[in-house]
Parts: sequence; C-alpha cells; structure tokens
Amino acid sequence: MAGAFLDASVPTDNFLRRRDARAKLIALLAVLIALSLSRAHLGALLLLLVLPLVCALAARLPVLNLLRRAALVLPFCAIFAIFAWLDHDRNGAALLVIRACAAGCNAVLFVAVTPISELLRALEQFHAPRFLLTVTQLLYRYLFVLMEDAQQARTAARSRGGFKGSFGFRGAAGALAVLFARSHMRADQINQAMISRGYNGGLPVLHPHSFRIADAILIAISLTLSGGIAFAVRY
Repeated sequence: MAGAFLDASVPTDNFLRRRDARAKLIALLAVLIALSLSRAHLGALLLLLVLPLVCALAARLPVLNLLRRAALVLPFCAIFAIFAWLDHDRNGAALLVIRACAAGCNAVLFVAVTPISELLRALEQFHAPRFLLTVTQLLYRYLFVLMEDAQQARTAARSRGGFKGSFGFRGAAGALAVLFARSHMRADQINQAMISRGYNGGLPVLHPHSFRIADAILIAISLTLSGGIAFAVRY
C-alpha cells in the first residue's frame, strides 16, 4: 500500500520504491539526525526540505499531497515558533518551522515509497522485537477490514433510510455494537484461517528486495549529505 494515502493513481514502481527498506530507513534516520543537529544554517535546512520534494517529483509522486500531509506537523511546532517570534528570535522561529516541514516531508516520502510489510521486515532484521512488529502489522492490515465493515454498515443504514446526516447517541451506540460484533466474528475467522495455513508467528514477505549497489549508494549519499550538514553546523 505504498503511496496509497497520497493518491490512488500513484505509480507503484519507481526508483525509490525499488530500493531496499533498510537503506531507506538508514537514510531517513541520517536526515532526521542532521535536522536535529542543525541550529543556525537556514540554507542547510532548506536543502533538506527541497531534496525530498525533488525525489518525489522524480518518482512521479503527487508533491502537493505530500506537502499537505507534511504540513500536519505545523500545529505542533507553531506554538513554539510563535513564542520565539514574540521573543524577537525571528531566525529561530523560521528555523523551527522549516525543520518541522523538512522532517515531515522526509517522513511522508519514506512512508509513500515503503510498504509497511517491507518496513517491518527491515526493523526485524535490525533486531526489533518480533512480537511488537507482528502485532503492528496485524493491526495495520486489519484496520482496513474494520473500515470496510464500518462503510458497509453505513451504506446499509443509508439504504434503509436510517441515516440522515447524524446518528445521534443511540444510533451511534447501536452501530458501534454491531461493528464490534462483526469485527469479533471476522477476527475469529481470520485466526482459524491463519492457523489452518500454518501460521508460525511471523508474516512472510512475498517479494522481498535484496540489498544492491544502488542501496549502498543511497546510504552513502544520505550519510555524506547529513554528515556534511552536521559538520557545517558545528564548525
């Protein structure tokens, strides 16, 4: 489901999508660390903001949707930027906003080109707790099943004239009860199906990517860029 939240017409095959999830994760961490170390270099922060937008254009991703998702972090940093502005630290306020936007753009781009299954597999190879990763993947996958059941219940209520813009408290409580019952039945069916197919505690990846020279180049570029920015900031 890489990029599904950005646009339904997003291409699922591009040069970033084909990169190994471990390489992309290391590159993202390097950029975020460089952003955290940046203190007073506006040009460096703008570079880390423009770079993911250029990569998104090259990968044929919807840049405006990417920016819209990345802007969700602005309300969390706006209050601190306002205080810095009122304290006559305009440069600090601008740096705070740009840093937040750059971090958001890089994170959204990473999620758009990395399916959750490949991300969790990369974390497992980095020796993250397997139980936590399995629970996360199951929750992510079957959240869409729950959303589909809720949509079906909403459509059924509308077709029977029982929904006219607002459920009300009693209607919402009844809908939640039906949704909970259907979700419990679906979970039991899924559990039996997984056991019958030999589920052993881990979810396999059908087409895992192998680590290639292009992935090593991606890591080298990200580490060099991030290290150079951090070095320039400190010295």
